[in-house]
Amino acid sequence: MLKGVFTEIKNKFLAAVDILRKEKITLDPEDPAAVKQYANVMKTIRQKADMFSESQRIKYDIENETKEIPDARAYLLKLKDIRTRRGLTDELGAEAMMFEALEKVEKDIKKPLLRSDKKGMDLLVAEFEKGNKKLGIRKEDLPKYEENLELSIAKAQLDELKSDALEAMESQKKKEEFKDEEMPDVKSLDIRNFMVRLPYRYCCIFFVMSISLKAPSLPGTRSSANFSNRFVTGRAAFSPVQKLRPSIDGTTLPRRKLSFRTRTVVQSVLETERSTKTEKPVRLVALVGKGQVSPLKSTSWHEVMLHTARRLKWVDEGYEMLVFDDGILRSNDQRAMNLKKELNRTDILVVVAVNNSESVKWIQTNSKNIKNVICFESSPDLMNRLGGTDFKTGDTDKEGTEVVKTVGDAWERRNSDDIRFCLLVIINAYVRPVPVLQNLRSKGFSTLGCMVKNCGPQILNCLLDPNCRKALQCLNKCSPVDQVCSYRCIASYESPYFEAFSLCVLQKHNCLELDAKIPEKPYVPPMTSFRGKELCHETAEDLFVGWLGDLDWSWRVAAGQNPAYDQFPCQYQLFYRGKGKSSFWYEPVFQVRTLEGKLVWRRRRYSVKRGKTPATFRLSVLDNGVVSNEFWTIVDVCDDLSWGLFHYNGAARVAGQSYTGAVLVTPDGSYPAEKERERLQSALEKCGIKEWELFAVDNCSCENPPLGIPEGSRLHSKISTIKEPDSVQGVEM
Repeated sequence: MLKGVFTEIKNKFLAAVDILRKEKITLDPEDPAAVKQYANVMKTIRQKADMFSESQRIKYDIENETKEIPDARAYLLKLKDIRTRRGLTDELGAEAMMFEALEKVEKDIKKPLLRSDKKGMDLLVAEFEKGNKKLGIRKEDLPKYEENLELSIAKAQLDELKSDALEAMESQKKKEEFKDEEMPDVKSLDIRNFMVRLPYRYCCIFFVMSISLKAPSLPGTRSSANFSNRFVTGRAAFSPVQKLRPSIDGTTLPRRKLSFRTRTVVQSVLETERSTKTEKPVRLVALVGKGQVSPLKSTSWHEVMLHTARRLKWVDEGYEMLVFDDGILRSNDQRAMNLKKELNRTDILVVVAVNNSESVKWIQTNSKNIKNVICFESSPDLMNRLGGTDFKTGDTDKEGTEVVKTVGDAWERRNSDDIRFCLLVIINAYVRPVPVLQNLRSKGFSTLGCMVKNCGPQILNCLLDPNCRKALQCLNKCSPVDQVCSYRCIASYESPYFEAFSLCVLQKHNCLELDAKIPEKPYVPPMTSFRGKELCHETAEDLFVGWLGDLDWSWRVAAGQNPAYDQFPCQYQLFYRGKGKSSFWYEPVFQVRTLEGKLVWRRRRYSVKRGKTPATFRLSVLDNGVVSNEFWTIVDVCDDLSWGLFHYNGAARVAGQSYTGAVLVTPDGSYPAEKERERLQSALEKCGIKEWELFAVDNCSCENPPLGIPEGSRLHSKISTIKEPDSVQGVEM
């Protein structure tokens, strides 16, 4: 991440300096021609280095800070806060008029106005437009307002530069060797010569006053994305300007009023309100080879993609994927016509295991107008297309190539989570931002400022430690939205220095400014009874404790669903009550085959709290410096404790990671008997999981696991293990 951020900043800095070295700029803020020339130079720099204009910055603040606000009044109060924080004045009285309009609408509808109330919001927008008319604000004049805004900022910046130039000359004049020399009129100075004399200070002034960088391009993003994919510079840590004045993103301004900026804010209000309307669905079509089987336990590709379509709905109900097999292409019946109809309005065509020559020709003919086509395990005559651009091996389009690589790497892992992940990456990059992926964006200067200001020793210690350095280098090679790759790096190179680095940068100071939430879907109903009795909290805890006391562990994991966290070999679960009255703990012990080929044991410690409903729990763990919070559900446990199924939804908030998973547990790590298959499949169905999605855990070579629980820990409260034929001997608890 550091390498990417520094490279991005360096390239934009060099682009700005290159233009400033060529363009003549006169330090005369009173000359309209000089101000206009300077404004044009700044505009060229923004276009060359892909930076924000002032109006874009204002719009970004409004969109970014108000997107979670449900009601109109809180929305307007947030606008007022943004205006005040940015030093904007409201000489026109637009703010008061907006609140008056809101009062009028709420009086008419006789309730507080919610932004989801389309009819009410239309009334409010109509009132805003009446206010705009009174103020003389017209939408067609917006470019003129923006131009005036940029000219005003340009004049303010020239004022600042002139002041600094005069200060520098006065300092020089006080020196003995210059006391007899006449200082030139500042108006005669050419900024190019001025930069040569004081290159670092004034290049930085120009750069920090003018830039608003976008995030470095990452796999699964697109440089042309909306404002939410951009970030603003952090002036506090990096601005070389010492005199503090009212400012806009580091642009120091004289203490004077710029009332016409209010027009930009008002216009942004109207545009933002219109943008809150429901987005159209994202449409996908999956075309699979008829009868072709997947590597997922030989399940047909048709079934795999149908299941993927259902799981896409967990992320967003607006994602719609229809699945067809290529057998219908040769039928020329109504089904083929339906497919053609869907292709005419699809956003993404996914081709899987299609190699029939007739089908290939049909796809080539009928997919020409589809902007996004991605092909897996299909004929080489079929070509990937992203954003309307065809991709071949060796293409130089960096962004598209990175997306193809990210998607390809995930597909090769051969699991249902990564198949869904592939589609989300493409949606995020070329259709519209996906919230669970959009969360991971470097914040540029603000990220670096936070890290350097708060975590200097931890950064240095990490870079000097071989394991910590390897962890960072490994993570840098992963797409930041690829949890499988990321967690394997973390588990492979654990060290106290990496934990301290993560604890400071992420957990304590949240320098990446991330806020992942625990997924609400799938909702999994907990089991309600055990051994013929209604389940209570104490019994549910006992089910977690399982075989501990009889064995050295509660359960062993036979299979898991999440490819990042449930695949590790030799997984032991230790659930136990602590010394405190309500304390309960969970300690998983598992092996990791590191990226260097070593087998090492790892252990975590979760705090466990009861959920509102018996058999639901909230777990929390500090994992390598980052807190993960999880919601666990006991889906089913056999009366004889021969197997159980636990499901979880979780999030590492400050790492921007959300996830779901499930573990199938037994006393010895072996798969449940065939007679239990129907009940097991029913339990999996409650989780939205197919049996073919589970990974069998390698429980061989599990020698000397670091087990054991703290002295004084308590075990069962209500239940006992039961002796059954051909099962592990039980003891009364």
